[in-house]
Amino acid sequence: MQIPVGETDHFNSVVDLITQQEIRWLDKLGNEIEFVEFQNKALLKEKRDELLSEISLFDDQIADLYLEDSKELLNQQLLINAIRKALHSNPTKICPVYVGSALKNRGIQPLLDAIGSLLPSPQERPPIFDFKNPNLLRKLDKSEKLTAYMYKIIQDADLGPLAFTRIYSGQIDYKTNFQNSTKDEAVKVQNIYRVRANKYVPITSATAGDIVALQTKQGSPGSTIINNNDPQFVLQPLNLPQCVFFARLEYESSKDKLKIDQALQTLQMEDDSLKITLDEESQQIIIGGQGELHLEIVVQRLKEDFGLKTTLKKMQVEYKESISEFASDTLKYQEVIKGRPLWFELELTLEPIESQTNELIFDFERSNDFDAAYKEFKDRQKQQNKSANDSQIRFIKNPEKVVQVDSIIDENGEEAVYDLASMPFTLFYNLESMLQASLNKGFLLSNPLIGIRATIESGRYITRRTTELAIGRCVSQIMKNFADKVKPLIMEPVMNIEISCPNKTVQSIMNDLISVRRGKVDEILDDKSRFGKEISGRTIIKGIIPLSETVGYSTQIRSLSQGEAYFTTQFKNYGYVGGEKEINQLVLREANQNRKQDKKPTSFKRNKSIQFKLFIVYSSVIKY
Repeated sequence: MQIPVGETDHFNSVVDLITQQEIRWLDKLGNEIEFVEFQNKALLKEKRDELLSEISLFDDQIADLYLEDSKELLNQQLLINAIRKALHSNPTKICPVYVGSALKNRGIQPLLDAIGSLLPSPQERPPIFDFKNPNLLRKLDKSEKLTAYMYKIIQDADLGPLAFTRIYSGQIDYKTNFQNSTKDEAVKVQNIYRVRANKYVPITSATAGDIVALQTKQGSPGSTIINNNDPQFVLQPLNLPQCVFFARLEYESSKDKLKIDQALQTLQMEDDSLKITLDEESQQIIIGGQGELHLEIVVQRLKEDFGLKTTLKKMQVEYKESISEFASDTLKYQEVIKGRPLWFELELTLEPIESQTNELIFDFERSNDFDAAYKEFKDRQKQQNKSANDSQIRFIKNPEKVVQVDSIIDENGEEAVYDLASMPFTLFYNLESMLQASLNKGFLLSNPLIGIRATIESGRYITRRTTELAIGRCVSQIMKNFADKVKPLIMEPVMNIEISCPNKTVQSIMNDLISVRRGKVDEILDDKSRFGKEISGRTIIKGIIPLSETVGYSTQIRSLSQGEAYFTTQFKNYGYVGGEKEINQLVLREANQNRKQDKKPTSFKRNKSIQFKLFIVYSSVIKY
């Protein structure tokens, strides 16, 4: 679309191939502009012919005029319309390129003009649809019901949290309450701002097609905003990959702890892919993200934005666990604690599934009314978790008929035993919650379990002896019984990797990927640009690699290619580490790492915790 005139420090003008004029910037700030005739006519004709030739590939009218060398091609609006039409119909095959320098503020004005004249307006886009019901459509119009999408949250020093929001339909007004249909939460908008670079201009309302900043404390990236009384309508939420890299965050003084907690909360509000947890034993802060660079940026922002000096310990990969065999177990728990008898019986099966998530299903005999009533009970339970009034929850009773299936006689008296299906929903909800929680702690390294189907086959309870404590102890013991039956596995995150490298380094990079880093090559392609043009002398290697092997890989791949190769990764799934030998090695490595960890708050002085650390090391050795 343009020809640059001059390079580096001498760049001060461009030639527009549509208007055939040279645009010069006269001052250092790029505010004063003049249009002059370009003197190099031969170069102008050559580059303009190249532009017309490209446009003619997508527009038959321009092609005919180009072959006829018609003067109609001097019509600027005709060419703009043709480029706009081609761009809308072939967005992956054509891309107008403009020249400029943001630092010197040169070329910015023509670029902004091109955005307005070439890119589609909201009215030219297709209607939006409900993510959960694609047949439910809304036009991009002010008269439609409100549909807005929060895509970015920032923390402004003066205005507080701001949610950058695009309004697809309807109108949004300030000092109004709305509904977050993605999370089913209330959102109060205090003010609306038109964004002008780093300045915010207050406005009272915004309509379809606007992108504004909403001042609200309830902002969340990937959320859909609708009016309170409107029917549910949810746009596609953000699909963020799960955190696979973790590191402990160290800080200099315990006085900084509160400031760091507040700063991390702010960063986490802006970045949903950032995970912040606290080690219950050592009271150390653990941050999780998508990779080394992600976590390093967090540390950099803590220093530059909040004035907090922190460091990261060695990166750690989040392993998970699974099982390889089907197993079943029945446990009858009975115990007297502080004079109170406890009793509960449960039959449970565990089996591996291909999914990367867990399933908990009920396979005991029950009526259809049970499932419907229990679902309603759980829905109300979730809604009222924050409420002290749980009368509505207790009102939903188990519809199953209470039938005695057995009786017991012991030193505590005679009791009737009933079938699990008729157990009160409050206790049944506790059973389900405890089973779900038990799947978050594996059999080998206590990492979360994945790819497991847990099935409640049957159970029995006693009205006066089956309590939440009895159920919890029964679940804990039965899960310990499975450790030797299901043959647990260590699962590690596996990444899709794409490497771009010079042809001469392909073999050495592949050897390193396969032999050294346990990777696998799936495909080798010629490196191509976005528009399908082959990039001379370069190759794309596609494959998979364990995430743990990508630590430090940037340095290694630059060394193998003399700095010319680069790679990108994307989370694929969790995969089996290997055979029994590999599992034992991994367990030993994890145990050694735990022994070396400082089991103390990071700000404590080392000489005051020697005995404490020795105890932790000894405990860790005994554990493994």
